[in-house]
Amino acid sequence: MLNVMRIKVMALMANVSLLAPLLGPVLGAFMIEHVSWHWGFIGIAALAAVSWLGLKARNAGAAAQYSETSRLAISGMILNRY
Repeated sequence: MLNVMRIKVMALMANVSLLAPLLGPVLGAFMIEHVSWHWGFIGIAALAAVSWLGLKARNAGAAAQYSETSRLAISGMILNRY
């Protein structure tokens, strides 16, 4: 059962990676010609918010699996940069 699920996820990822370069420029050109940048920004922000909320709802139980030591060390990332 797990292998079937992996195959489905791999097929989905392959389809997205094939369709995105085809649809991206077409949708971008449509937005440039027919939609104000204000509405484009609002649409992209709304899509990002819905995606974030969906991922957060789907992975709500996954956060409990990680311990306190596995959190990102933001201060270490900032200091490591300089």
